[in-house]
Amino acid sequence: MTRDLLIESNALVRMMKKLKYLKEKIRMWNKLNKEKSHKSKRSLLAELADCDAIIDKGEGENNVINRRTEVVNLLQEVKKKNSLEAAQKWAIEGDENSKYYHGVINKKRNRLSIRGTWIDSPSLVKSEFLSHFKNRFEQPNSNRLHMNMHFSNTLSSVQVADLECQVSKEEIKKTVWDCGIDKSPGPDGFTFGFYHRPISLIGSMYKIISKILANRLVVVLGGLVNEIQSTFVADKQILDGPFILNELVQWCKKKKKQSLVFKVDFEKAYDSVRWDHLDDIMRKFGFGEKWCMWIQSCLRFSKGSVIVNGSLAEEFQIYKGLKQGDLLSPFLFILVMESLHISFQRVVDVVLDCLNRASGLRINMTKRKLLGISVEDDKVKQAAAKIGCNTLKTPFSYLGSKVGGCMSRIQSWNETIERMACRLSKWKLKTLLIGGSGEFSTTSVRKMIDVFMLPEVSSKTRWIKAVPIKVNVHAWKVKLDGLPTRLNISRRGIDIESILCPMCGKAVESTSHIFFTCQMSKEILRKISRWWDIDYMEISSYEEWLDWILNMRLSVKSKLLFEGVCYVLWWHVWSFRNKTIFGSQIPSKAMIFDDVVSRSFYWCRYRCKVSFSWIEWLKKPHLISL
Repeated sequence: MTRDLLIESNALVRMMKKLKYLKEKIRMWNKLNKEKSHKSKRSLLAELADCDAIIDKGEGENNVINRRTEVVNLLQEVKKKNSLEAAQKWAIEGDENSKYYHGVINKKRNRLSIRGTWIDSPSLVKSEFLSHFKNRFEQPNSNRLHMNMHFSNTLSSVQVADLECQVSKEEIKKTVWDCGIDKSPGPDGFTFGFYHRPISLIGSMYKIISKILANRLVVVLGGLVNEIQSTFVADKQILDGPFILNELVQWCKKKKKQSLVFKVDFEKAYDSVRWDHLDDIMRKFGFGEKWCMWIQSCLRFSKGSVIVNGSLAEEFQIYKGLKQGDLLSPFLFILVMESLHISFQRVVDVVLDCLNRASGLRINMTKRKLLGISVEDDKVKQAAAKIGCNTLKTPFSYLGSKVGGCMSRIQSWNETIERMACRLSKWKLKTLLIGGSGEFSTTSVRKMIDVFMLPEVSSKTRWIKAVPIKVNVHAWKVKLDGLPTRLNISRRGIDIESILCPMCGKAVESTSHIFFTCQMSKEILRKISRWWDIDYMEISSYEEWLDWILNMRLSVKSKLLFEGVCYVLWWHVWSFRNKTIFGSQIPSKAMIFDDVVSRSFYWCRYRCKVSFSWIEWLKKPHLISL
């Protein structure tokens, strides 16, 4: 390993070999840590089960209860160490009818689905995918045209020196700290939060190098490209293009000016850029030898591999194109496209042909169209026939926006509204108003339910953002007595064996009894009151519970948090009731209070903007405000 590093003169290659050597060591270290963590967690769970068994027998003394509390705290610490940003996102969106939840489901469904012709041989499937992408990035023909044009905007010697200066520790630190800690830079799945430690900059090494070069390039990019460039340039927006074009079309119509608009699109733009052409462009802009070598090193050591049905195919060398998602790619592509702007002084057909031979960028013949403004249709058709394209009528789509029509008219937005309606599910479409912001929110659904669906009542629907939607809906059913309790089932004419409470067997199972007067629910609520350091009160109905909440000597935000804990309590009590009736084993009553504390912390901690620790949640929850 050391000998190979001494022979190799390229610093990036030496670094790559070092990372390969450390890769196996990191894997072994990670495997040992996982095994150790799993073993420790299994022993803690076994000890917790023993403590619960002793408590259920009624033999639990203070030392057993104290030891059980210590074990629960240790389990929480194990979970905290193993949790990453993905777990936080699942706590926020994973259990709800959200875009993230459906994305996970659709991803799994798409991964398992196979469309088209069935092929039994995995090797044949891999070879076809490999052949397709290998041909896509194969080495281009060495014979190409060179763009011998004068570039008026070039770098000064001071700018070249700044680009090629030695990288400082402060620059590296700023680059790493600017990266989001919830982003996974490599295929190993470790986030930048993990890579903050110096020893573990392995999966993110290229990302850091690329971001350093991109940060330097963006400083000088504005002085090189023309002012009409509106993407990835400071103080400019990508929507400037559609806005300017729309104003131009409207002006031509208003002034009755005859104009032709030619719409073009490049085929596989990023994947078709030639590296030798990019190198020529950078040298014409005045970039130094060292900078060009850095950029070429980032490009030429690229390899690709295709994942087919979860299995990696053979690696292949990439000989052209810019990496999708690379921080450098947009800025390098802008430099390539600036050569097109400079060449517009020549005849259009000749320039486009030269660009195709030089850089690999080719006009998509199926998408180019000709638009006539205040020009007779026959003349537009004749011009389109000479160019070899179709005609374009207003309004048309440009960068996802409609241009050319009178956008102040309602009819001009009909197509946009229809497209939104097709993409939205029926239930979500009903909750969105044309005059609204166009975004789905829980508040809008709650208002719609209160105004349009439910009968008018004196109290509004109560909604706690600190707990998931399913828990809020369950609490809403508790308020309306809409849960399928044994009493409600018998009222609907369904014959059941008993209508007594399955948890105590002493009273009829109604909503008020399960959540307010049952001995088990009262004991847990009494523990929650002691935990929150508030006075406990005997409650027999939802109305009494709500009056108790409103008259507490707590801040408004603390009341909302306590109300959310009560919602979680009801959720776990109902779950315990269902497991008692339908489960194969009788659940442990000793776990309900612990589950309420831990689950409410898990939901409230990651769904609220306020940060608080597990110790603060256990000792002083009433001092936490949302």
